[in-house]
Amino acid sequence: MRSVLAALLLLLAGTVVAQKAVVLQHAGTTTIFSSTNPLGDAYAAAVSGDTIYLPGGIFPGLGITKRLTIFGAGHYPDSAAITGVTQVASIDFQSGSDGSKIQGLLLPGGINFSYNIKIDSVIVSRCYAGSITFHGENNPTFNCVGILLYQNVVGEMVLRQTNGIRVFNNIISAVHETGTNSWIRNNKISGLYNAYYALLENNSIASYSSGIDFNTFRNNILAVQPAAGNNTWAGNYYNVDFGNLFVQQTTWFAYTDNYHLKTPASYLGTDATVVGIYGGFYPYKEGAIPAVPHIQAATIPLQADANGLLNIQLKVAAQNN
Repeated sequence: MRSVLAALLLLLAGTVVAQKAVVLQHAGTTTIFSSTNPLGDAYAAAVSGDTIYLPGGIFPGLGITKRLTIFGAGHYPDSAAITGVTQVASIDFQSGSDGSKIQGLLLPGGINFSYNIKIDSVIVSRCYAGSITFHGENNPTFNCVGILLYQNVVGEMVLRQTNGIRVFNNIISAVHETGTNSWIRNNKISGLYNAYYALLENNSIASYSSGIDFNTFRNNILAVQPAAGNNTWAGNYYNVDFGNLFVQQTTWFAYTDNYHLKTPASYLGTDATVVGIYGGFYPYKEGAIPAVPHIQAATIPLQADANGLLNIQLKVAAQNN
């Protein structure tokens, strides 16, 4: 309940006042930061296990060295019309950030995992990231494990320094260097490059390069039928016209596009749900609304009443996931 109240307070503060307010929750206590750098101040005060709620607005980048959960207001302009989009320049996961979770952020500078640092059990969901990069030299000692990326929009993914990463229900421009034992499932992928030892199933893959070996491909939609190589192929849909596959697609991603398949019954995955982002374990959530109460409408008077109070009316929808 305290999480719900803190989130509502955050969203209300971000809507009504010009100064951005960031909420920190620690051990049942809620603290509001509204300085010139409220995210930096909230982060400095946080300890591992805390949660930070961000309103709409633009924030500087953040390097994370603690186990934190960070919620933004979302990155879809229409879904965040009342609160505004939450933009953080970039997120850098560094030593000590194992177990962190981020959701609902626009990250034009991307998400980075530090070079040759083993960072485990991080979850990134419902974010827009210019890139997600695991930096390293393919040394198994530093492979990040327990990573889950779901329902994100990502310009470029570089997964080289990972083992067993799960990449589910994302919209991705390009996937490079899949790491070891990657599980790539129910994504919309515009380009796949240098993939090795991965399981790829129930994805739509518009283009495909050389350097693809020792993978298993199951029930993917592919624009061409690749040479078999040293891969295993089963149940895939080949030579599909991607120009006629989706209800609406203008580019690899646009907020106004519609990535539902025109004929979903024609393309079923390994689990009998539809191939692509709307099937599988984490069906894509329209608007990528974060799992905190969502303000759908707000009526805010231009001036206070005779008692100096503002009669603010909000329409709030709970989010079950």
